[in-house]
Amino acid sequence: MIAEAKTRHYEDKPKKVTHDAEVKLAAVHVEHEQTMISFREGIKNSVVVSLLQARIKMAYEAHETGLECPSWPVDSWVAKLKELGGNPVPHPAKAGARETSKAAEVVDKAGEKKDVGEDAVEDATQDAEAEKA
Repeated sequence: MIAEAKTRHYEDKPKKVTHDAEVKLAAVHVEHEQTMISFREGIKNSVVVSLLQARIKMAYEAHETGLECPSWPVDSWVAKLKELGGNPVPHPAKAGARETSKAAEVVDKAGEKKDVGEDAVEDATQDAEAEKA
């Protein structure tokens, strides 16, 4: 009788340990699934933010060159980007677009600023004189 009682005790103990391990494994599995879902949602959010930023930048650049596309809902893209918490894309006209005169200026070897057009005319004149000689 004592042997039977001990046998049942030792038979029940592995069952309990196995059951506890299965419960812990199930809990870890659920936690892992939740973590993966959160990770996937974060990746999706990041991709959407990147795409919206690229679309908005493309629309601003197109607008700057004179191309108007009324089918592009730029305002809704900006609103969605703001909703998702992405960094806003500055509008070139609002952000104080670079002055074309400053963009056209270059620094020559002597350190003086010259207009690109003037520099090109100067180079062409020098090339023409060199060919004559």
